[in-house]
Amino acid sequence: MDYIRRARGTETWWSPELRHVFYGLDADLIMLALVTHEKNFMLLREKMSVRHGATTKDPIQYGREDFELLEISLLRKLLNLQFVSLEDPKKFPFALKLERVIDDFVFLCFLIGNDFLPHVAHLNIADGSLTMMMNSYKKMLPTIGGYLTNKTHIYLARVELFCRELSKHEANYFERRGAEEHDDLFADPQRYREHYYRSKFGWEVGTQEGGALVRKLVHDFVTGLHWCLEYYHNGVGSWDWYFPHLYAPLASDLLNLTAIEFSFARGRPFTPLMQLLAVLPATSGRLLPPPYRDLMTKRYSPLAEFYPADFQIDQNGKSHAWEAVVKIPFLDEACMLDVLKSIDHKRDLSPEERLRNAKGEERRFDPSRVAAAPGAAATFKQRRPRAVQKGRDANELRLLPSEGL
Repeated sequence: MDYIRRARGTETWWSPELRHVFYGLDADLIMLALVTHEKNFMLLREKMSVRHGATTKDPIQYGREDFELLEISLLRKLLNLQFVSLEDPKKFPFALKLERVIDDFVFLCFLIGNDFLPHVAHLNIADGSLTMMMNSYKKMLPTIGGYLTNKTHIYLARVELFCRELSKHEANYFERRGAEEHDDLFADPQRYREHYYRSKFGWEVGTQEGGALVRKLVHDFVTGLHWCLEYYHNGVGSWDWYFPHLYAPLASDLLNLTAIEFSFARGRPFTPLMQLLAVLPATSGRLLPPPYRDLMTKRYSPLAEFYPADFQIDQNGKSHAWEAVVKIPFLDEACMLDVLKSIDHKRDLSPEERLRNAKGEERRFDPSRVAAAPGAAATFKQRRPRAVQKGRDANELRLLPSEGL
């Protein structure tokens, strides 16, 4: 995605008619593709029936029939159809622009959760929340003074009005959830708020301290909305930021948003091995070199507390196990960086492991510039990473004939 953003602004050969194909199942790719506003964009995905069917298949054996294409251009057209009625100047006080609607749509999807923020408590795709939000957005757009966003800028006053509208559905959600979970406190429209913060955070919102903690939570969530918008439009704006809570605030507490101030430090990205250490569970320690693995699995490790063998999960109103909130502590970045100083990477890691930990480079393959006989393998090499000084070039890429891709 960074390559597309950069090439569009610098390469003389770039054209709006270019076709783009991204490979991957991550739903975030849909949003990332939308905010490029490129009109010819497709996502290549394995069929779910192939990945999770009754019989498994080796990915190397996948053929054309095992893949599907998601047309982002079709999604753009469908979004446009939803707002055609607002093109009437008698109903809509300003010019309707599809690209602005698309940007707002992506922003609204943050509220139902992504890889960086948890979803607002009463918003769930499975319950039809996305439809409800878009209907509310369509109804309110002519009256709130404009769009919710402009690229990376958020109009917080308008967002607050929108959240007030969403919060009208909050009590009904908790009433249903309370009935399903046999929880009288969630079912009580006067008490679900205090019960939510007490059961999820351990806070007493009726106290001054509890009220301040909820306000800090709102601050962190709104800061996260800005981080996400920057990420989707321009890439990572801060490598240091993360949302330091397992749950989001209630929509009814998203108030006084224009008073919120925030800033981001640019920071530096983790190396590949550091990133794996930060996100993998101890049971996946085999995927890391022994010195890193020991930090996850040994009882005497200074990082042992961040990899508990026993922990709680909170289904949090969801049906599937993979939707549950895993209640483990956030990894202390400063502690991790300090501990990693004890590893002598030149001595304790093999050349291949050091290569794995080196910063990668983008690779662009241009078939027209590769001279190869029909049916033969085409080979090209890139600059050798500094992590490899001797031996074979581990960065060599061999392109072989393939029937599937």
